[in-house]
Amino acid sequence: MRKEENIYCTDSGWQTAKLKQTKKGWKIMVLPKLTDNDELEYKRVLFNTLFDDLILFNSMSGISYTAVKKNDLWGLIRFRQDKDIYRETVGFEPFDEEAMDQQGREMKLIEEIKYPDINYFKEKYVLGNPSEPSNYIEADENTKNFHEWSDDLIEYTKNALLNLEFGCSLEGQVRMKRNDGSYGFIPLADALSNKYNVHHDEGGIIDEYSNVSDMIADGWVLD
Repeated sequence: MRKEENIYCTDSGWQTAKLKQTKKGWKIMVLPKLTDNDELEYKRVLFNTLFDDLILFNSMSGISYTAVKKNDLWGLIRFRQDKDIYRETVGFEPFDEEAMDQQGREMKLIEEIKYPDINYFKEKYVLGNPSEPSNYIEADENTKNFHEWSDDLIEYTKNALLNLEFGCSLEGQVRMKRNDGSYGFIPLADALSNKYNVHHDEGGIIDEYSNVSDMIADGWVLD
């Protein structure tokens, strides 16, 4: 049974917040500080409440979400990184300085805890969950439109894969997204060996590419 979860919105090895389960519910810990042993220490509780359940929608695109449940109702927390490299996915909505940590990451409850299920959120946000597929979230038809990735994201993907400077999920997956709205992953062992075999999250399809450029040209970038 899970007792802790990590939230990230850029690199999966760089936690934005940590979820801890107590006897009374889940709490979200933030503001990591290095101890004398160079370990991260989470000092402050984000939101003055304990949640009955949570569903994480982590990504490395600069923006992630966590659905939170209390008394059988759901709300949504958004985590955003304030850096130009993520501007295309994060958007230009002004950042709430009071909701930001020292690393320039905004952590804000954007949907009040008042919805009987989280299907409502899919109509407003693109949610992807690389670690735990959810029966609640279905792809919005609008996400099937082709996206045009920014030059910064393309360059970041290329350099990160060639230089082996990427994060991965706890399952050993280097998370990927495609310009048609679909998601997939490269197994960590393949990525470390410069093998670009992208496994689709749905359908059991594997796209094999001989190099990074071909993979990017076919629409895939780091998620």
